[in-house]
Amino acid sequence: MKILMLGQGPLPSSSEPFCSFPQLRTWSIYNALQEWSKQYGHTIELVLVHDGRQTEGLNVYSSTDMMSLYNKANNCDVALTAGPFHPLIALMHLPNSIPLWLDYPSDPLADRDARNRKSPLSNSEWNFLSELTINALHRADAMGVISKRQYWATIGQRLGISATDIPIAYVPIAFEFPRPMRNSTGTDILLAGSNNAWLNIEKLTDHLKGQTIHCTGITVPGLASTPLPKEWKQYGWLPPIDLDRVIDNCGFGVWADEQGVEPLLGSRTRALFYIWNGLTPVGDTTTELALTLYKGGHMSSWSDIQPFTSVNIESAQQYCHTHFGPKTAYKGLLEWLQSPSIKHKRPNSSTHEENLRLRETLRKIHTSPTWRIGSTVHKWINNIRSVDRK
Repeated sequence: MKILMLGQGPLPSSSEPFCSFPQLRTWSIYNALQEWSKQYGHTIELVLVHDGRQTEGLNVYSSTDMMSLYNKANNCDVALTAGPFHPLIALMHLPNSIPLWLDYPSDPLADRDARNRKSPLSNSEWNFLSELTINALHRADAMGVISKRQYWATIGQRLGISATDIPIAYVPIAFEFPRPMRNSTGTDILLAGSNNAWLNIEKLTDHLKGQTIHCTGITVPGLASTPLPKEWKQYGWLPPIDLDRVIDNCGFGVWADEQGVEPLLGSRTRALFYIWNGLTPVGDTTTELALTLYKGGHMSSWSDIQPFTSVNIESAQQYCHTHFGPKTAYKGLLEWLQSPSIKHKRPNSSTHEENLRLRETLRKIHTSPTWRIGSTVHKWINNIRSVDRK
C-alpha cells in the first residue's frame, strides 16, 4: 500500500530553529508511520505543503503545485493529513476516489473564535474558514481529534452536515520531541512556544512579577500579538542546541489561557514540552490535558497557594510516556490504516456546487496576475497560525 501524507515543514532538525505545532505534528506522525510501515511493507510519500514563503514542498496557492499534488495522489492508495491549516487547503485538490484520514488536531472554528476575540476578522476571512472546514468534514473518511472534548464537538459538526457515519479517533499530542528527554536543574522560568491568540500575556505578567523569565519562540510571522514585558529575556526562535542552554537555567515552564472555546476543546503542547525537558509545568487547568496532569500531580496551577512548587519530574515523564507516547497516541490512526475505506458521503447538489465555487475562487486567486503573498486568504492563515496549538 502506498500512503500519501500531507504535512507542513520544514521538519525539526538540529539546524532548524522554527518549530511550530504543525511541523511537530507532521514530524511525529511521519516517524510513527515509517516505523509501522516497515512491519507491513508499505511506502510513505510525504508531501510538505506551505504558503509560498518556503522552497521545500508544494505551495497550496499554486495551481501548478496543486495539480502536481493531484497527480501524486492518483498514484497512492490512501491519503492522510497531519496538522492544521495548510493541509486543509491542499486536501481540496485530492481525488475523491482514495480514502482520507483527516487529522483534526484542534477545532478550526474554536481557533477562529480565539483570533476574532483579539482582532475581529473580516466577513470574507470568517466565511472562508467556514467553507474550508465544511469541505474537510465532507471529504474525511476517518478523523483524529486532539482531545476527548473535541470528539464530542466534532460529532456535533458532523451532525450539522448530516454526515456522522465515519470513525473519529482520539489522537492526542504525542509525548515526543526531537531532542533527548532530560531533567533540568535550573531555577528560572521558561515561556516557550508562540504568542498565539489563546496565550494570556497580561495574566502571565501579573503572576510573574519579580521573576527571571526566559522567552523562546514567541514571534509568529504575520501574527500581531500582545507584546512581552521588556524585562523578560527574549531570544526568539533558537536552534535546538541553543534552546537547550536556555532550558538549563530553568526549573519551571509557564503559560496562561485566554477565555474562550479553544482552551476548552484544545490541548497544550507547552505542558508536554516542559515535562519532556524536566521542567515543572505551571499554568491554567482549562484544557483537558492540563486538568489531567494537574489531577495526577504532574503540574502546578495558578490557583495553588505556591504555584512554583516542583513536581516529581520522573513520575510526570513516565506518566506522559505511558498515556501520550507515540504508540498510544497514534493507535487509532494505525488501526484504521490496516483497512482504510471510503466512508464519506457525496454532498448534496447545493453543497457540491458550493465546493466547486470555492475551488473556482481559489483557482482565480492562484492565476491572478495581481496575486500577492499578502492576500486576504494568506493573511487569515498567518493570523490564526499557532506554534503551540495546545
